[in-house]
Amino acid sequence: MKFDARKIVATLLFTKQKQCLLCGRTIPRETPALSPPPWNDLCPACLRHLLPIVEPVCLVCGREKKETFRFSPGKEMCRDCEEREETYFIMNRSALHYSFKGKEWLYAYKYKGREQLVEGLIHLLYQTYRRHYSHRSIEAITFVPLYEDRLQQRTFNQAEQLAKGLGKRANLPVYDLLERHHPTRKQSRQTRQARLHALEGAFGMKEEIPHAGNKILLIDDVYTTGSTVNECSRVLREGGWEEVYILTPFRA
Repeated sequence: MKFDARKIVATLLFTKQKQCLLCGRTIPRETPALSPPPWNDLCPACLRHLLPIVEPVCLVCGREKKETFRFSPGKEMCRDCEEREETYFIMNRSALHYSFKGKEWLYAYKYKGREQLVEGLIHLLYQTYRRHYSHRSIEAITFVPLYEDRLQQRTFNQAEQLAKGLGKRANLPVYDLLERHHPTRKQSRQTRQARLHALEGAFGMKEEIPHAGNKILLIDDVYTTGSTVNECSRVLREGGWEEVYILTPFRA
């Protein structure tokens, strides 16, 4: 095979190099092309700080068991899940720890208008869905709603976009079932009692909804304390769904 040196040099000089979606650095040409996204759109430095959740985990919320201070000896549930008065969902599973790089990813997507970052998150959700939920006969997907004023400010609901992207890949219908009656403060900054009080009456079922079924998957962007998804699960259960499962790209 004859090599054209001029063609090779021109390719190296003038081919546009890919920029990392998170930090903007040029992704080195020698970096292996990893497919599908998000891995082929991020530089090695960012990839090092995206930490997957590794089993064993809490059977309910999916917290890694290596956080031993969160678990009583010999227990398969973390203390937060043990102490919750009532849990309305079966289990949560998440793809990545909510590290500083995960926060940067989500912030850029939600608040800086970089909606192209959603494709990587959808891929993470789909891989986690296949691992934990594909055998559970999930019938439909829904999502945590935004309050109307916040939705107008942001112009999109990240949980809805994630749900619709996952629905296409998993070939499942996505139902817009829930509505938020009033805004709530960031849950991670409140005490347990304050969280529970703030969420009272925060969610409800929409009036015109599809017939409820057996198993539904609820999507949010981050599982932090579980209070929000637990309240949404309570409403879904009251609306007729028998089993609610949770899926998020990040676990705080």
